[in-house]
Amino acid sequence: MDRPRSVILSFAMIAAACLAVPVAAQGSDVNVIELSGQAQWRESSDRPWKDLRKSQSVSAGTDLLTGADAKIELAFPGKQRSVVRIGPDSLAQLVSIDPVNVRINQGRIFALVRDLKKGSTFQVSSPTAIASARGTGWSQTPGLVEVFEDTVGVKGAGGEEVEVGEGFGLPIGEDGDLGEVFALDDEAREKFEEFKEDATEEVDQFKANQDLPELDQFDPNAELLDNKDEFDDLKDQEILEKALEGSDDSGGTTGGTTTGGTTGGYNV
Repeated sequence: MDRPRSVILSFAMIAAACLAVPVAAQGSDVNVIELSGQAQWRESSDRPWKDLRKSQSVSAGTDLLTGADAKIELAFPGKQRSVVRIGPDSLAQLVSIDPVNVRINQGRIFALVRDLKKGSTFQVSSPTAIASARGTGWSQTPGLVEVFEDTVGVKGAGGEEVEVGEGFGLPIGEDGDLGEVFALDDEAREKFEEFKEDATEEVDQFKANQDLPELDQFDPNAELLDNKDEFDDLKDQEILEKALEGSDDSGGTTGGTTTGGTTGGYNV
């Protein structure tokens, strides 16, 4: 079976699709860990487009638009191991972050899902279908789902559901009808493996560049907090001694202690 042509939506249809999706309130952001080419973002459909930058964070409700030679890779909260790549000439929306729901209105998305919390879901939706998985890898356009790891559940706009296994693809009609499952070719597999290798390397680099340590490794403020009462007693005693000596520079002496420098050294 020939691979179906991706559905190309008019600008009016794309805008309507974005407006129609309810956005969940979120407390976490998604990190842009890789960006090549020209890409733009906006906080919501009624806000102006702005240039996207590598390493910035985006939140639920954000629309993402890529140029002809552009791609974006996003790492999701938690262990930062779940990554999606938004390919060239794509329009996507972060509908929600926990649970994850990325909507692809035009273009193509690759998804690599790792270490989801128990009970969590990871979905990529389009105007024609919704694909859901835990711990898997696949790509999706409005007209096609390709599965490269494990199994992905696909639900068409008409309500039909199909489980697509590793190494197979599923065409989707413009009306949301699901087609016949077919075996993927080597070219499709190679593209996914390239994405997987890049995403793994970029996530590792992103985590290595983060300034804040893991909380379960050490707490740089622990010693300061333990010694706070002792420090306050010493500070009060110093101020009292200066006052008894008739000195008026107690504020300068207090400001000259090393506490501020120590705290600054921990990047608090």
